[in-house]
Amino acid sequence: MPANKLELWMWMESERILHPVFREFYAERDVVFEERRMRTDSTPLASSRKSSPLCSGNRRVRLAHGGWPSDIPAISKAQADDFYGTYYSPQNITLILVVTSSRIRPKRRP
Repeated sequence: MPANKLELWMWMESERILHPVFREFYAERDVVFEERRMRTDSTPLASSRKSSPLCSGNRRVRLAHGGWPSDIPAISKAQADDFYGTYYSPQNITLILVVTSSRIRPKRRP
């Protein structure tokens, strides 16, 4: 991103977080479910997770990456709004800024 657009980007992101608009919630929820199925359930390790006695069942000791498959279709818009309101707030934001410049040159050792 060009340096002169950083302030604009930060303003746009702050507005997006402060005033979210959740359009087509159920369609997006279905996309999340499908992406989880493609990336997690379709891996070679997925079948070993299902057949292993240590990993079987819906035990809370083992957390599923991307959520439990049964939880994703079950979430409602109100639950998503509550989650967003709790965890997506300005004090939880981390910005990592990486700068490259041709004017900055490493010092050479003699």
